Amino acid sequence: MTRRLPPRRLAAAAVAVLAAAAVAVATPARAAPAGLGNVSWLAAGDSYSSGEGIAGTGAGTDTCAQSTLAYGPKSAEILRGQRGWTVTPLAFTACTGATLHEFYGGGGGSNNGHGPQWEQALRKQPAGKRFDVVTMSFGGNDIDFASTLQGCLDAPVLADTWTDIVLKEPVGDAPCDVTYDTVRKRIDALLAGDSFTKPGTGFGTAGKLSLAEFYAQVANQTLTKRGTLVVVGYPRLFAPANEWGAWRNGRCNLMQAADTQMLGRAAEYLDNALRQAVEQARGRVTNGTVDYVSRFDLFHQNGESHELCSGRTEYLNGMSVGFRDGSLRVMHAFHPNEIGHQVTAEYVAGRVAYTLDPPPAPSAPASNTAAAAARPSASPIGDGTSHWNVGDAFRSHCVVAWPTAPVRTTQYIQMRMSCQGVPQQFLFVDVVYPDPKLNVTPSTGSMLVEGKIADLTQSEYGFRTVVVQASRIVLP
Repeated sequence: MTRRLPPRRLAAAAVAVLAAAAVAVATPARAAPAGLGNVSWLAAGDSYSSGEGIAGTGAGTDTCAQSTLAYGPKSAEILRGQRGWTVTPLAFTACTGATLHEFYGGGGGSNNGHGPQWEQALRKQPAGKRFDVVTMSFGGNDIDFASTLQGCLDAPVLADTWTDIVLKEPVGDAPCDVTYDTVRKRIDALLAGDSFTKPGTGFGTAGKLSLAEFYAQVANQTLTKRGTLVVVGYPRLFAPANEWGAWRNGRCNLMQAADTQMLGRAAEYLDNALRQAVEQARGRVTNGTVDYVSRFDLFHQNGESHELCSGRTEYLNGMSVGFRDGSLRVMHAFHPNEIGHQVTAEYVAGRVAYTLDPPPAPSAPASNTAAAAARPSASPIGDGTSHWNVGDAFRSHCVVAWPTAPVRTTQYIQMRMSCQGVPQQFLFVDVVYPDPKLNVTPSTGSMLVEGKIADLTQSEYGFRTVVVQASRIVLP
């Protein structure tokens, strides 16, 4: 049964949302600081940086599954729009399947035939051969996390195509093929400079380097003096099992609760390991700075989970991905979706802006040297893009969903609709509009709907909808 708000209660909730939005003050765009000049940017990494998981990636010749909505290029776009920065050149080399070795090495066959990522970057930035900003996520493929996931599924879902999946037998209730201790040992080896999937390959340009030494080498060899290397980590994929709905019967996206908890522990261990490597790298860096962005923390903020089966807006794709965009690309599963990349990009943009264009220190009494030296902490820089949370603005072209029809009360019209640009995790949009005489029928064509997200609903079968309190509807 789907949880729905009665029209009067829904209207009250929407009014509260609108009132709250009215007092919120958006961060205005500001001119680029004098002297900042061009900012050169390298967006490197693996599938968690390329945009694998965003609809449309991986088709045709896009063998690296790249999207301009991935957090690297997106954070650069945010700083262009909200800070007036000139970001050029932007070298986007992140590639699905990439390992640490493929940043510097691997030859022409690395990165799915595109060659080492640093060599690709130099084609964009030959002058000085350095960048002001380098963003990257690496390590997931080195510990073979994809195969670990596959070994935890109740069905062999990580095959190449959906046809391969449906023709295979389910694997039943067996636990993960790999234990937590095995994953932990792979992560420890990664810290020491050993790749489980590509043993014997070095991370750097010469000899064996630890992960911390690799980060330091990247900073010292690729950054300008003012530059920053931003290492972005990996999220926990599944919300804590105690947050799941009872109707899930202890399963989430073909995974048992005990297995998701093991994977969550492994994700936390990896997050702490990457953070540790960045901290160790800072002591070796003589050029620029090294920073760490934890998506483990970012996707679970203020006690609110945005991982799979959280009941809230999910920042990751589950197993149903690939149907609505027609791609049927199974590799999109268990990757950040467009919202997840947007949230990451806003945070990365804030950290980069804080490093390259730090805010002035607040005034303070001369005796309080600590306060005088303090600066506000870096905060995310939004660009108005919706996170699909309650209170966010809604604007889309919609049609009445077949085979439903508008429902009218004395005060409202309510319509179940299919709308453009709605994330795949939401099946429909329920629109409530305070004009029961609106001339809409099931056969009315595409109409513009504007308003605010008033609620998110979920049925006991797991189908999710967005509830929109519309303030304006433009008929065709």
